[in-house]
Amino acid sequence: MRVVLVLIQGFLEQLRKGYLMPLTTFLKEKDVREAFKLQFEKPRVKLQGELLAPPQTKRYLMVGTAFDYLLRLFIKRNYPNATDRPWNAEKAIPFLETLMVSDRLRIPGLDPATGRYYPPSGRKGVATKLVKKGGMIYPLLKREGKVVDVTGRYYPVMMQGRVMDVSIVLYDTPEEDYYIFDEQEKEIFEFPEAPPRIAKDIIARTRVAYADYLTTGEISDDLLGCMFLLAQLDAVYRTGYIDETLGIVDESVVKDLQGLIAITNPDLFKFKELCLLNPSFGIASSMVGGADADLIIDDILIDIKTSKVLEFNLDYFHQLMGYYILSRIGGVDNAPQQPKIERLGIYYARHGVLCAFPIAQVASEDTLEHFTAWFTERATARSPIPFSWLV
Repeated sequence: MRVVLVLIQGFLEQLRKGYLMPLTTFLKEKDVREAFKLQFEKPRVKLQGELLAPPQTKRYLMVGTAFDYLLRLFIKRNYPNATDRPWNAEKAIPFLETLMVSDRLRIPGLDPATGRYYPPSGRKGVATKLVKKGGMIYPLLKREGKVVDVTGRYYPVMMQGRVMDVSIVLYDTPEEDYYIFDEQEKEIFEFPEAPPRIAKDIIARTRVAYADYLTTGEISDDLLGCMFLLAQLDAVYRTGYIDETLGIVDESVVKDLQGLIAITNPDLFKFKELCLLNPSFGIASSMVGGADADLIIDDILIDIKTSKVLEFNLDYFHQLMGYYILSRIGGVDNAPQQPKIERLGIYYARHGVLCAFPIAQVASEDTLEHFTAWFTERATARSPIPFSWLV
């Protein structure tokens, strides 16, 4: 029995060009995590505050991304001199366009006329289908023969960032028993409207709502709905997931965003010289799959958390240090002047609390210099899983 189920959500070409897993995944690799723990002792941060905006939905990731967009608009409205950059959500449009043949989703390497898959190497493949599972759309593929890399190992992976998500599952089964999903899951999915058009409509609608907000200062439900839609497109761009409800607003998320923005104090984000919204870190960002931070205000790099738990855990600490190390390697893109980052902080959006600590408290300049060199070597030494059997 040999069946290969390949869930492709993104660009194979981007993977070949070297884009890898995102920063948060990189930081969870055992040796990387141990290196951070060895070099940097997590500081004691005093946290005090009440849960002022409790969650109104269980769609935590979508709320987090939507609020990231909303807070950037909020800061830009209150402080017009803040430096913004194009929304990542907009980058979903060209991605979606590459997946389309007419108004139907296309799988790279699939001949839509015959329904047969042709790998780049020219080896034969068998028919593929689009399947709907868990609200996401996947291509289903079987190749002839055994498909593993040269080491014979099986790699269960989720490669994210600007790349793709790939899961490989090997089964032994006769070809006639190939489809292992039930009938409902084998359903070929068609969107009521082409996803690229949905995405373009979302961006156009958001621009109108944003312009109204800049003029009136009123945070309307329509604007909040647009933030959710941007979060949907952001997920398409970062992971390749295409939600079957693309373009449809979740009102529970809108309600959650209402509570979050209602307790946001603009004075927390006041700056003297520099405010960078959604900064990225040049070539260093590409080393870890396209990392970008939330905010840099003067000398402090800030991450936004929408967790209901007011805590400063090791993952949060390592993420902040990771962003800082990336800034040392690649600088900050599109900044009117390069920031001198001396503090790292987190804004706890459900509590309205901003806390920060000085970098000098956790590491000397000598330690940072040596660790930055190690991080650069470690990140650039990584390579994606062997895809020689796909090319």
